[in-house]
Formats: sequence, C-alpha cells, structure tokens
Amino acid sequence: MIVKLIAPSMIKYSVLTEMISDRIISEMGNRGYQLKRNGNKFETQIECENYTFQIFDNGIIVFNYAFELSDATPYTEILLKKEEYTKKIIDRNGAIVLFLKLFEDCIKNVIPTIKESYFFNGKYVSYCLTTYNISENYKDTAYSLALKRKISNDQIANLCEQSLKVVNVNEHTQILLIWGARIVIGDDAFSFNLFNDYVMSESEAQYLWFIITSLDKKIDNYMINETGRVADLSMLLDTSYSVLYRKSKFDGVVSSKSHRYEIEIFNSIVTASKIDYSYDNLEKKIRLLKEKSSLVEEKINTKNRKFVNILLGVISLLSAISTVYGFISVFQNGNEKITYLIVTIVAVILFAGANIFQHIGVRKSQKTKNKKIK
Repeated sequence: MIVKLIAPSMIKYSVLTEMISDRIISEMGNRGYQLKRNGNKFETQIECENYTFQIFDNGIIVFNYAFELSDATPYTEILLKKEEYTKKIIDRNGAIVLFLKLFEDCIKNVIPTIKESYFFNGKYVSYCLTTYNISENYKDTAYSLALKRKISNDQIANLCEQSLKVVNVNEHTQILLIWGARIVIGDDAFSFNLFNDYVMSESEAQYLWFIITSLDKKIDNYMINETGRVADLSMLLDTSYSVLYRKSKFDGVVSSKSHRYEIEIFNSIVTASKIDYSYDNLEKKIRLLKEKSSLVEEKINTKNRKFVNILLGVISLLSAISTVYGFISVFQNGNEKITYLIVTIVAVILFAGANIFQHIGVRKSQKTKNKKIK
C-alpha cells in the first residue's frame, strides 16, 4: 500500500518556478537542503524524508510526501499513521515550516526586489489531503478508509453514500473519492501509473481550491471592512481575473481528455473537492466586487470634482476681488485698506448667495424629477 499526502502551502513571496535559479538552489544547499529539479517539480530531503513539491503562482507550493504500509494493515492503524505524518507536516514549528522559511529567505536574498504574496497569511501549511493506492484484494480496507468506519466486502455492493464518488476505470481498477481522502484500488502497472497521474492532477486541483478559497476570504474582508481605496480594489480584481483564468485552464485540461474514465476522474475530483461550488460562489462575489468598484470610483471622482470646483471658486473669487478693486481704486483717494475690505466682503456675499441659489435650484429640480417618476 502506498500513501501519499498532498499538502498545499504558502510562502511570503510571490515566486514562480522559473525564478528558482541555480543560485537559489546553491544557497539552499549551503543551508543543508539539496534541491533537485525534475521538470516543473523539485525534490528534496527534509529530516531524511523524501519530498517533492511544485511551485504555483502567488507563492503557493504544493508538497507531495509518500510512505508505504503493508496491505494487511488494519484501516484504523493506517488512519493513525496518516494522522501522525499529517501533524508533522502542518506543525507550525515543524521541519516543513522551517524549510519554507529558509526557502523564502534564500529567495529574498537572491531576488531582493521580489514582491510579497497577496495571499500570505502566516500559516505556511494549512492541511493535507490523503491519497492511497491499495491492492484489489483489500477493497474492504479501501472503503473503510474512505468512510472512516469498518466496511466488510459483503457491504460494498449495497453502499449508498451520496458523498462518496466511485469511478470504475476497468474491472480491476477503481477510484474512490470523498472529502478528505482519495483511494485508487488496483495492483497492476496500469493502476500504479494511474495513481501517480491522479496525484499530479489532484495537486493542481488542490492548488486551485486553495487559491479560490483564499481569494474568497480576501473579497469578504474587503467588502466587510471597505476602506474605499482603489489600489486594494484593483489588486482584488486583477487577482480575481487571474484565478478565473486558472480555472478555465483546468476545465480545458478536463475537456481535452480522450478516455471516459479520465474525464470522470477529473469531474469527480472537482465534485469531491467542491471546487465548482466554491468557484460559483466566487464568481458571484466578483460580480459584486465589480459593482463595488464602480461605486468606489464614482465616489472618488465626486470628491475630486468637489475639490476642483472649490479650487476654481476660490480662484474666481480672488480674480473678481482683484478686478473690482483695480477698477474702484482708479477713482479713489481715501483709505485703500477699507475699500479693499469692503470689496472683499461684498464679493464673498455675492459668491455665497450664488452658491445658495444654485443649490436650491438643484434641489427643486431633483424634487420635480422624483415627482415625475412617481
């Protein structure tokens, strides 16, 4: 039996795979971690255990960790072992978090201008999804792991669990998918390769779920604690469109699959992870965010117009005072200060009166429009 843990995590900086240069790899080597590049993935040892990880955008890194157990191991012991490794991976003071902190420190040293991730929340590792590859002879263990209760072989045919998705790949291979666990049942090379391919697809799906839920929280936070700053809103919208694009790419991969079971597996991953539900919810919030963007922009434009109008009014007032005073001073031989003061007061009164009449006119016009609408 092979058990693989998929652990989405996050570092402080918005790093991409292509940004991991030989210099960063060398820097990590100097700190005790040998990184090996394998395509778009990296391999390393952390506390003498082998890990692989893939770097996605926005500083999100998805770890894969595998260990083996006997197929005859009782399902309760398997769950205990899984919990033991999960706790080690998500431990805030554990080896994985220490690795991630050193990794981001090396990245910052080599790329001092790198931007911070928009989604970083200080947690580094949030959760682990467990996947299993189990022999066909231990199908009862597979179903027991999925449902977290003892299931015998004679109960399997009569199970009616709505939350459990079963993909029958062929007569010897099945995939069970439920929230929190995925199990590939099969013994041959085909099942083993399918398991590895599945883990790659699930890692991508978990990244997608992770970033969708992170963005969803960011939008909620903005809508509840709205500051009216266009910069925050612009960043949210830009990131939202990036996430929508990522989801469309994932859907494109699903539609490009040729085998019936491949499409069914992808669709079951989406269903079990509730990605579509989260995505639909996100789309609704993005629409509200766009409406909010228009309101905030109009609010700021109104403030700017008011400021410009006040500034123009002051300039006009000063110009009028200067013009009137210049005209009067031609015919005057008395105290110039008194004359200037009188002119200023009269000009201010006239400008104030004009603004009051304009305001009254606007209010009357608005009342008239409202009556017509009613």
